[in-house]
Amino acid sequence: MNMSKIKSKKKLAVILIIISALAIFGFIQFRRANQQNILETQINQVEYTVEKGSIKKSITGSGSVKSSDSRTILSEMEGIIEEIYVEEGQEVNKDEILALYEIESDTSEELNLETQKFNLLKSQNNLKELYEKQNDLETYSEFSGVVTLLVEEGDEVSQNMKIGELKETGVINFQSYFTKNQIETMDIGDEADVFINSSLVTLKGEITQIDKTPVPTGSNSIGYLVEGKINYDGTLEKGSDIKVSVSTDSAYFTSPYTGEILANSIIELKSPYMGEVKNINVKNGEKVDEGQLILNIKSDELEMEIAQQQLNVEKNRLELENLTEENSTVTSPIKGTILTVSTDEQGYIEKGKQLFQIADLENMEVVISVDELDILNVSKGQEVYIESDVFEGESFKGKVKSISLEGSNQSGVTTYDVTVSLEDRKQLMSGMNVDVEILIEEKEDTLIIPIESVTKVGNKYVVSTKDSEGNLKSTPIEVGITTDNYIEVLSGLKEGDIIYYSTEAGAEIPGGVMMPGMGLGGGQGQGRNPDGGSKE
Repeated sequence: MNMSKIKSKKKLAVILIIISALAIFGFIQFRRANQQNILETQINQVEYTVEKGSIKKSITGSGSVKSSDSRTILSEMEGIIEEIYVEEGQEVNKDEILALYEIESDTSEELNLETQKFNLLKSQNNLKELYEKQNDLETYSEFSGVVTLLVEEGDEVSQNMKIGELKETGVINFQSYFTKNQIETMDIGDEADVFINSSLVTLKGEITQIDKTPVPTGSNSIGYLVEGKINYDGTLEKGSDIKVSVSTDSAYFTSPYTGEILANSIIELKSPYMGEVKNINVKNGEKVDEGQLILNIKSDELEMEIAQQQLNVEKNRLELENLTEENSTVTSPIKGTILTVSTDEQGYIEKGKQLFQIADLENMEVVISVDELDILNVSKGQEVYIESDVFEGESFKGKVKSISLEGSNQSGVTTYDVTVSLEDRKQLMSGMNVDVEILIEEKEDTLIIPIESVTKVGNKYVVSTKDSEGNLKSTPIEVGITTDNYIEVLSGLKEGDIIYYSTEAGAEIPGGVMMPGMGLGGGQGQGRNPDGGSKE
């Protein structure tokens, strides 16, 4: 009896163990299937049509614009500064006298000294005027507009000869009177709503000028003239009646007067000096942007006058130095712009005290850090594109000036300084932050596919296509330019072919069509831009 009970208990225990094992096995299988379902729902299957586009490989960085040559001028002796010949913002030439120390002399010597100071200052001013004329030989657009030229490259021009005209476009100017209370709260740049009476349309504009001179407007009232502009590609008839409302920081009000549309500006382009039209950088009738170079003139006569005047300045400088004691003059070590004047006339200074800060603002540069993995792709003279948030939509050009041979290591990452010189800084100022792009390689009208669609097998690259029966197969391809998002196909595919790949759920897939159940692996992907834009 006892043996029978023991055998029954053993049999029951075995049955329970078997049931528990089956339950555990079933749970594991269920969990695996559930995880597989979750994984599958997290993957998008993509069908992608191969098309042509543009691809660009570049190295980017950021930095601050600075002068290529900046000098601090210190006092080489102690004493009193008798005269200062420059002011902040003034352009000076190399070896130009900036200041003079006080020296002891008799009446005759002092008279000769003052005469020679005058001669030097006069010759320096004459040279400065010639430099300004030389700068004016490059004709820039004062505003956005259409340029009409009356000359061609190689034409001889005389001084003040009309060589073309520039007509303002893309903007409509307007004016209206406002009351005294209204202009007191108004600032240049305030937003304006301009209602066009003839078309019953309101256009957005901004205030550009406020004249606080009272003007009688009739009926014993006084008005104050305000001008503004509307960025608009269309045209409106000059003199059209308008009503202007202005939005300020504290109020919104409408002028009680009827305003009018003004005529767009038209300016004549004239040759500042006699010479030859060297280069024309725009086409006749072409639209140009503000600050764009239109043409430049070469004048041999002006260059000869400048050379002669430089000799005059040097002669007067040497004669002045001969009349003064050794080291009694302070001269500029470079051609540049005076940034700071740190002393006053008749002020006592000690040896080593800072007198002036001068910088060459015409030759600006920016330094960026380039990763060690990219530095071998950078070479001196490479083309560079530069952008600044200050001048939105405007691009500046430059070239790689130098590459540091010594790297800097931080947190295990080594970078090298690359100095980029600006070819035309336009209105960029020292200290402004810029984004720099060094162009490594670029192609247009070439086959491009998303980088996620390509798999490397050994030394070969393959993509997934389908055979005539609809089965997936691996197709080898030859690749060219590779960027973070796209890869160029040199052979193995043609325009219109369809490839298949996978990407994570939620990823953007421009140009791709999601397909179910292809069972492909893959990472995040992006399809080709529908407009065929650049791939970077």
